[in-house]
Amino acid sequence: MKAYISCPLTEPLEKIHQVSAFTQTKNIQSVWYPRGTTYSDTAFKSADIFILITPNNQFDMPFADLTAGCQKELALAQSLGKPLYLAYWKNKGNELQIYPIMTDKLPGRVLGRAKGAISQFAPQISNTYPIW
Repeated sequence: MKAYISCPLTEPLEKIHQVSAFTQTKNIQSVWYPRGTTYSDTAFKSADIFILITPNNQFDMPFADLTAGCQKELALAQSLGKPLYLAYWKNKGNELQIYPIMTDKLPGRVLGRAKGAISQFAPQISNTYPIW
């Protein structure tokens, strides 16, 4: 299984590495857009799941507040039927958790499912939450 990690350019590159290390502990390979290179969606399209790092570690935010690149990647992931997840650092940034994204409750928002942290990824993950 492969995860694509989407991260706004405003966030430290270290966050991508932390999410990648987390997915590796779950036997999931991770890929992302290498900053400073020409963008290609090849790695994105080959991924099985999508993990979003939000600006300023937000758990609930308007979709419109995402950077243009993250908006495009999130919308494309949803249109391709990829399961959607949100990386979130709890306890003042000390504990990384991955939560399913649900937006059916509040259309136009990116919202993690509280108390739904993924401690283990199932071999077949399904996402039943439409993005808007």
